[in-house]
Amino acid sequence: MTDPAPLFYGVYSLLTVVIYAYLGWRIGQRPLTSGIRLPGFQFSLVWYSLAALQSIAALESLWAAVALPPLALVLTLFHLETLIACVLIWALVSYLIFLFTGRSYLWPISIIYAGSYVVLQYLIEASGPYTVTLTYGAVGLAARSVSPGGDFLIGLVALLIVPEMVGAALYFSLFFRTTDRTLRYRIVLVSWALLLWSGVSVTVGGVDDLGPVILTRLVGLLAALMVLVAYFPPLAIQKRLGVGSVESRPIVTGASLAAEGTTDHA
Repeated sequence: MTDPAPLFYGVYSLLTVVIYAYLGWRIGQRPLTSGIRLPGFQFSLVWYSLAALQSIAALESLWAAVALPPLALVLTLFHLETLIACVLIWALVSYLIFLFTGRSYLWPISIIYAGSYVVLQYLIEASGPYTVTLTYGAVGLAARSVSPGGDFLIGLVALLIVPEMVGAALYFSLFFRTTDRTLRYRIVLVSWALLLWSGVSVTVGGVDDLGPVILTRLVGLLAALMVLVAYFPPLAIQKRLGVGSVESRPIVTGASLAAEGTTDHA
């Protein structure tokens, strides 16, 4: 009997593509002034990047529902995935730093993650991928050896993941610098969505057991829904909690709160 897991995961991935792409589009429709257009674009890019990653996953899994895709194709797509992942983390870290500081550090962050991408390409090639694997419907690669680097590799992974967790925690700290309902509501949902997503990815993201695999997939979807509800709360939530959507409240930053000295600025 044909394994149904690839088909189920392929369909699930297509569903998340729609949700992530929609979230990216909705966030991109926010009213932004010239000074915050780049950070606003970067946050939209985070969700478009996730949609792109899930599109690749859907393609591979739906292909695997018929037959395992060839190694050359999977390896090519894996290189593409690492590029998209680095762009995603670059955009997210840049956006979170802007939220806390009110400044955009475009070049330093770009150089760091461009370098990380190059190193990742080396580690992929050095590990010697030699065959295609299928784990609970997801297509992957098996390597001949563990990627070299030891502590260096751990440091590289930390560089890719830890800054977004720290940035989300710093963004949450803005909760204590305002009493505005809308700002507090948005800060809590967005910061904890990102912390939950990053935390689960770090702790169980690399485990191949069924439970952790399902958990990481569901948490990614939950985080997207939390951000969507944070920026565009349904009318029922707006009335019950006394909050507004981002269309009436632009991006809030730590610098703007300090400069204005009022809870009415967002």
